[in-house]
Amino acid sequence: MSPVYGAVPAVNNDTLYANFFLNFAEKGSLGVPQVLTIPPLPTAGGRTAHFSLLVLDVFDHVVTTTPDITKIEQPGHSYLLVPKGWHGTAPKGITAVITVPYPVTIWEIRADKYVKNPQTGIPQNVIPLADKFRKSLRLTPLPTYLRHPLSGFTTLLPLSSFAPRAKAIADDLVTSHTTLFFRLLQVALISPTTKPLSASDVALSSAFNRVFAAAEKANRQGKRGPLKVLIHAAQAAHTRIIDNFESHVDQNQWVYFNNFAEWGDTPSEYLDRAGETEILQLSNNATAAGYYSAFTDGGGVPLNGSSHAYQLTFSAGTCTTGCIPEAARFWSLTAYLPRGVTLVPNAAKKYNVASYTPGLQSNPGGSITLYIQAQPPAGHMANWLPVPRGPFLLILRTYGPTGNTTPPAPGNNNPDEAYIPPKIVASSGT
Repeated sequence: MSPVYGAVPAVNNDTLYANFFLNFAEKGSLGVPQVLTIPPLPTAGGRTAHFSLLVLDVFDHVVTTTPDITKIEQPGHSYLLVPKGWHGTAPKGITAVITVPYPVTIWEIRADKYVKNPQTGIPQNVIPLADKFRKSLRLTPLPTYLRHPLSGFTTLLPLSSFAPRAKAIADDLVTSHTTLFFRLLQVALISPTTKPLSASDVALSSAFNRVFAAAEKANRQGKRGPLKVLIHAAQAAHTRIIDNFESHVDQNQWVYFNNFAEWGDTPSEYLDRAGETEILQLSNNATAAGYYSAFTDGGGVPLNGSSHAYQLTFSAGTCTTGCIPEAARFWSLTAYLPRGVTLVPNAAKKYNVASYTPGLQSNPGGSITLYIQAQPPAGHMANWLPVPRGPFLLILRTYGPTGNTTPPAPGNNNPDEAYIPPKIVASSGT
């Protein structure tokens, strides 16, 4: 991954991606089942690749298929993905028929770059194995599979194909081209691919369409007031979405939500969902991964690499406030540019510091200090996270939360009752 990528905000640099939109509503493939083949995990020198599978609806909510493929998927097996209501016979060699409840779903397969040695717990570089696994994945329309079962391998596209900053484009639309934003929103909401929509969603959409049509008619007659009200309301809502996310902080100024990808339908959770899409789109739920975002240092001052260097010191031990985060897979800290939430360009091409970073240094006593600054610190290259000479934000991830990062019970969205990362401490150097 690199700063070129901009299609999804806050892309990680810890895994190799393979993803697809499963579109049963696409013209020419309406309702056509697809065969997903997960290859055997490559191994070499006692090392084995590892992957995770995430299935989301168009609102970034975790999708439960029937049966739940995330509970039964196994390397070396093929699964027939079918739309709701499909009737047919699975061909020989299919492990299970998986019913997908919505016409369009997003499937994210992530292969870890580093995997813990099961005996020693020491991270091992498995990037070549992860890449081999990713390239060996297959997705094939059933009619094609019956003729050519060894088809549909992963197509690797250049990162430049994903360069447009989707978040920045959307932000510009709502803030500067709001009427166009309204029209695109209307098209999206009436699309048959936008599922699920609750009855209240449909009613609200219909009500907006009526109000917007009346405002546009008035505008054509020279009465600009009604349309201005709608535009100002949309811009205020956009600001509220961002404020709701950035203000949901713990005592050390880290943002944490326990309801990622599993939101309810209360007004506050609609805001939470919109904030996640704004900053951390396509995130896992809390049991699969923890996401801790920082926009300020521990004193509440916005992060800025032109005026400060920063340190983040994890204490040794297993405490829930400030200690080294525990994770079944890994933890990592990544810096992003705010406009598109994209990786930070730097000469070292170093985009994160993680539990698997080769040469990561511990202090006497077992604590770990990360150096967050524009220039490399003397003697601490492994622990250095490059940031720009300007505003930035940080995201700490824990993949496979366990021990002190185990999420609170569902429904408890208080960030002070979850794992709390240490305060980010500013110094005068850069």
